[in-house]
Amino acid sequence: VVMPTYLLLVSITYFSVEHASPGSFTEPLSRMAALYFSLSVFSTVGFGDIAAQTDLARGLVSLQIVCNLVLIGFGVRFVVAAVSWAKSHRSPSSGPEIT
Repeated sequence: VVMPTYLLLVSITYFSVEHASPGSFTEPLSRMAALYFSLSVFSTVGFGDIAAQTDLARGLVSLQIVCNLVLIGFGVRFVVAAVSWAKSHRSPSSGPEIT
C-alpha cells in the first residue's frame, strides 16, 4: 500500500508542477505521463524521453531519488526482520533447520 501511494503522490506532484509552470519537463505531462515518469525514476530506468528542465523539477526528482533509497532500505529491513522473526519462532517439529 505504501509504495503505490508514494508513487501516486509523486506523480501528482510532477503533474501539478508541470501545469503550474509549463516547460518544467521536456514535454508536457499528462496524468499518465507523470505516473510513467515517476515509475521510471523509481526504477532507475530513466529512458530519457522525459527529463526535468527547471531547478524546481530537478530538485523534486532529486528528492524522489533520495526517498526511493530510503523506502527501498526500509523494505529490505522489513524483509530481513521478517525472516529473522520466522527463524526464531520456528517450532522444533517443523523439520531440519537449514543453516
